[in-house]
Amino acid sequence: KKIQEAIIMLENYQDILKPAEVCEILRIGKSSFYKLIDSGQLSAYKTGKNWKIPKASVLKYINSMSAEGN
Repeated sequence: KKIQEAIIMLENYQDILKPAEVCEILRIGKSSFYKLIDSGQLSAYKTGKNWKIPKASVLKYINSMSAEGN
């Protein structure tokens, strides 16, 4: 159910997200965002200085958190 809610919520976002958007979606701060990137829990890539996060990566992360019961 949580993943379905996330999919509906993410419909309003582009397929590639900015860090601020991911923080808003996950309700986390920027330092937590970078920890997720560093740990490999959230897939992202850089173009120049800017981080790009595929929406599918955020959904995968939310789904993994739901599976763990968080």
